[in-house]
Amino acid sequence: MPRPCSTRRRGGHARASAGAAPGEACGDSREGCAWHHVAVTDLADRYGRTPRPRSPRRGWVIVAIVVATPFLAWLAWVIWIFSTPSVQSEIESFSIPDAHTAVAVVNVTLSDDAVDPTCRLQAASTDKTTVGEQRFTPVEGSNRVEFRTERQATSVELIGCTAKGQTTPR
Repeated sequence: MPRPCSTRRRGGHARASAGAAPGEACGDSREGCAWHHVAVTDLADRYGRTPRPRSPRRGWVIVAIVVATPFLAWLAWVIWIFSTPSVQSEIESFSIPDAHTAVAVVNVTLSDDAVDPTCRLQAASTDKTTVGEQRFTPVEGSNRVEFRTERQATSVELIGCTAKGQTTPR
């Protein structure tokens, strides 16, 4: 009667177990071993459980797609709206000619659909207190704005420009 064989790892080659007949080897070929007649079976047969059905996983994927699609559409819309403002502006230069006057040069870019654009400038003193503020209606290109201050200003800041439907100053 043939005796069972053992190996250190699956598919590996090793010496036959102590109970094997001399010259009998186990390896990829199971000939001569007691378990040679046992066929490798399905995992469900071997361990006594059935594989899980794939439909619940597919259901979660469908739910994720249904939830993610409107979110991604909204995200694309927000990116588009905020990346294409009606009015864009930047301060080119400023000067403080005297204790009660500030002058700023602002470059403004208006889109074709800009309605009622307004820009806002602020002058600050050395202690960072606002000493003057000016709102103006810009034109396309360079705008020179002179405004009065309460006392000596040291800097002029462009808060930004907005138009109808654009709430964030740019």
